[in-house]
Order: sequence, then structure tokens, then C-alpha cells
Amino acid sequence: MNKKQLTMTLILGALMLLLIFTQRFFDNNFKKVALTNSNMGELKEYSMVNGQFAYSIPSKWSLKDINSDDYDVFKAEFKGNDIMGYIELINNNDDVVSVAQKDLDNLILSHDKEKIDRYKSGKRNCIKVIYKTKIKNGYTFVNINYYIPLNEGKIGKVTFIVKEDSYKDDMSVVFNSIVDNYICK
Repeated sequence: MNKKQLTMTLILGALMLLLIFTQRFFDNNFKKVALTNSNMGELKEYSMVNGQFAYSIPSKWSLKDINSDDYDVFKAEFKGNDIMGYIELINNNDDVVSVAQKDLDNLILSHDKEKIDRYKSGKRNCIKVIYKTKIKNGYTFVNINYYIPLNEGKIGKVTFIVKEDSYKDDMSVVFNSIVDNYICK
């Protein structure tokens, strides 16, 4: 390899490293911009089950704990900016795919346009289920459910419900940020 080739190879290698670090910087800032653009503010962390698990939602959203049953170890309802939903911690030893499919099969409301995707949250392989529901007074809602495998036979479930008129594509960045902050301590 002559000097020109070596110089070009080193320059290209340095540029690739620069691009990698720049991408990480912009990914983190893009999430903050999406939160700000959606008027949702910063994420605030909450803990559950004696501090064993934690989740984060925008600080401007309201949060209300809901009584749990044998299926749910923990359940909280949140509302804000035309979005409502639930954070759940579920006792279940099944895999997340079968839990997601059971939930879809047991829906009371009629639903359509189902889409089940794999979603990577850190090192965890999650499931993301998207479907639409329509209620009597004519509103159509976009429902997005994330199923997150945790430890000790527990599955995290995060549900987002948005009126179809209010749904924007950049909301998925906010939803993904919330799901990515669902952790085991």
C-alpha cells in the first residue's frame, strides 16, 4: 500500500468514527426535540413494586395508580396531550408474542388494521402491536401496545391510545423513549 492509499484509508476511517459519534449525539437530541415539539416536556421517572421497576413518562402528563388484580402486579393510567394509556407490570411466564396475541384475541372493541412487529429496546426483544378501534360516537383511535420481557416471570406492558385525528408520526419517537425507559432495578 502506498502513502496515498494509506492516507486516504486513515481519513476515511476517521470520518467513519466521526459519523458514528455524531449519529449517537443526534439520536439523543432527536428524542428531546420530539418531546419538546410534541409539548410533552422532560421525562419524569416513577418507581413501582417497592422500587424494583421504574418507568418514565412526560412530566406534564397526569398519572393515577389503578388497583391491581392477580394478572397485574401494577397498573397506572396516564393522560396528556390527546394521549392516554397505561403502564402495567404483568405476572406471566409466557413469551411476549403469545401474551400480545392473547390480548388481541380478547379485545372487547372491534379492531382492525392489526400490525405486530418486533421492537428492540436496549438488549430486550419486545413486541409492538398497533391496531385501530372505533367507538359508537364515531371516534377512531390508534392503539399502540408494547410488551417488554422483564425478569422473574414478569412482562411490562405500555399502552398508548390516541385519537386518529391527533396521531402524528413523530409520536412514535416519544412512545419508544418511554418504552426504552421501562427498567428493572
